[in-house]
Amino acid sequence: MSGKLFSIVCNGRPIDNGLLKKYVADSDTVIASDAGLLYLQKIDIRPDVFIGDLDSLDIPADKIDAGEVIVYDSEKDQSDTELAVQYAIEKGAEKILLLCAAGRRIDHLLANIALLTRYPGRLIMVDDEFSVIAMTSETGAVNLKMIPGNMFSVFCYGGKTTGLYETGSHWELENITLIPGSLGLSNEAVSGEVGISIETGTLIVFAECGVNDIYVNV
Repeated sequence: MSGKLFSIVCNGRPIDNGLLKKYVADSDTVIASDAGLLYLQKIDIRPDVFIGDLDSLDIPADKIDAGEVIVYDSEKDQSDTELAVQYAIEKGAEKILLLCAAGRRIDHLLANIALLTRYPGRLIMVDDEFSVIAMTSETGAVNLKMIPGNMFSVFCYGGKTTGLYETGSHWELENITLIPGSLGLSNEAVSGEVGISIETGTLIVFAECGVNDIYVNV
């Protein structure tokens, strides 16, 4: 993938500071989602945009150091992260990274995974070990540059997924139908590239590789 890259730093489990620095340094625009601002402050990065309702941040709006500050009322229908994603899409983002978006609260994690399915192939959640992306038949195949022995998992979302193919893996799959469950859990790369494609449905891909090792036909 290429084009306008946005990074959104959330208030979930922190990731390695070196990895966080790398991803935000490579981004065209950096957004702090509410208390995600604190992670950026720890690595001396001033975000281009702050978006949040201040419910998890003990800083008044007029003291937030960011290029643009957008404050929402806490009585709202969307999470700060979803609002940040919508902002990035409206500004023409072609690829969006969700950083520090896993862990802590399971409900927030599930909400973030649901967001991936709204923007398949464009929105990627990243932590220290895995990159997570959604794909559909419309996005085309996902190719992963992987170290042999590294793990990846796939799960259907919102119903069954049909015509699942996986290549370059320990368990190569051909024309498999997935239903919600653990069937797609813990496959292993046996070559430098893993290919994944489906015919119908939505698939969530967890891969033990970096964001720049994921290639999607969008």
